[in-house]
Amino acid sequence: NTLIVALGDVSGKGVPAALFMARTKTLFDAVAVTERDPGAMLDRMNRSLCTQNEAGMYVTAVCGVLDVAARTVTLATAGHEAPLLVRAGGTCRPLETPGGRVLGLIDGGDYPATTVQLQPGDAIVASTDGVSEAQDPDGEFFGTARLLTAALRHADGTAASITAGVVAEVKTFARTAPQSDDVTVLTLKLA
Repeated sequence: NTLIVALGDVSGKGVPAALFMARTKTLFDAVAVTERDPGAMLDRMNRSLCTQNEAGMYVTAVCGVLDVAARTVTLATAGHEAPLLVRAGGTCRPLETPGGRVLGLIDGGDYPATTVQLQPGDAIVASTDGVSEAQDPDGEFFGTARLLTAALRHADGTAASITAGVVAEVKTFARTAPQSDDVTVLTLKLA
C-alpha cells in the first residue's frame, strides 16, 4: 500500500553529473528500504552525498511517499521546485512545501515533510526546472503559469497521459529552440 518516489536534478552536465546522479539514485534505493519519512530520507542522502564531493556538485530533489490505503502523499523537497497538486474538481496549484537545501553541499539540514489528503482523481505532478525554464525561439520561458495550465488541461487522463501531455506542450512551446536542460515530469494519480 506504499509507493516511494523521487525526482532529482543534478548540477552540471556530462559524465561527472551522470555519475553523481547515479550515486544519488543508489543512495535513494538503499535508504528507501528502511525509511518511510521523505524528509529523513533526504537528510540521510544529503549526509552521504556531502562526503567525497570535492567537485561541489549537488542535486535538487523531491521525495514522496504515497499511502494508497490512507489516500495521502507525504512530500519533502531539497532545493527543488514545488510539485503541483491537481485536484479532480478542476484546480491546480503548487504545493506549499517548506523545502530544504540542495543535496550534497552542506552536511546536515532540515527537510520538513508535508502531507496532503488526496481524493479520487487527484494528481501530484513534479517536474525538473527544465520544464519551467524551457524557452521558445524568442527566449520566452515556459514558466509556472503554462505548467499549471498544461497540468490542468490533461488532468482528466491517467498519470501517464498527464505526463505525456505536459511534455508535449513543452516541446510544442519550444518549437525549434534547442533544449538546454532535461525535461522530466513525474505524475502520481489516484483512481
